[in-house]
Amino acid sequence: MRLSRPLFTALALLVAGALFTPLDAQIVATKTKIGGTGEWKETAAITTMNRAIWTIESDGTLYRTDLSGNWEQVGADGAFKKTTQLVGMDGALYTIENGSLYSNNPRSLRWTQLGRTGDWKGTVSMVSTAGFLYSLETDGSLYRTSKSGDWTPVGEKGSFQHTEFLAAMGGLLYTIEGGSLYATAPSKGTWRRVGKQGDYANTIDMVSDGNYLFTLEEDGTIYRVDRTGAWEYVGRRGAYKNAQWMAAIDGTVYTIENGSLHRTR
Repeated sequence: MRLSRPLFTALALLVAGALFTPLDAQIVATKTKIGGTGEWKETAAITTMNRAIWTIESDGTLYRTDLSGNWEQVGADGAFKKTTQLVGMDGALYTIENGSLYSNNPRSLRWTQLGRTGDWKGTVSMVSTAGFLYSLETDGSLYRTSKSGDWTPVGEKGSFQHTEFLAAMGGLLYTIEGGSLYATAPSKGTWRRVGKQGDYANTIDMVSDGNYLFTLEEDGTIYRVDRTGAWEYVGRRGAYKNAQWMAAIDGTVYTIENGSLHRTR
């Protein structure tokens, strides 16, 4: 938790608790394997864009997968070999390669370097919302970057140093810090805790479909969380113990488990 956060009053804690959904709230959903067995075993990065799943394999090759599990290679073999971050936004794929930021058009296969060479060498996580990229650095500093590559800091240097996971939804940034969920309005510089303190202590992954957050817990359970912090678990508890990657599109969760792609809806 950031040291600059003030203590919450007892009333605020009571309100936050009232917004939380009971433990047995469930979204009835079915998990189905789509695509061929083991076809995603080499996945090294994943994002979503234009109602499709985009993955980069360990050899640096980019693939597009539709919502039924049909995939196609995009570009040349190994074209994204040096990619460390992959984010889809407004029809373009944004990558960080060797510490530099690139915009890639998956249709024309043209790419453009944005900003200065090496400016993103310390990036450990990157998301997009409302037409901007947000990148978290190793020292806990957060930056907003425009589509032209111009960047500005968000908050004080190192103010997100305790962030474990970063996602974006509806122009807000959601972080898990010290096992608790926070929502930050980057345009205003304001933040609030969402839900109860410590409720996300066992979270091992977090993604967003733009309307909800989806978290994967250590016990293999996936939860859907709304903007108030109310949550429900998706499908069966513990059904995702083998999940290695997770993505979400329009309320449907996609997981890669033992190299195979699964859809839960």
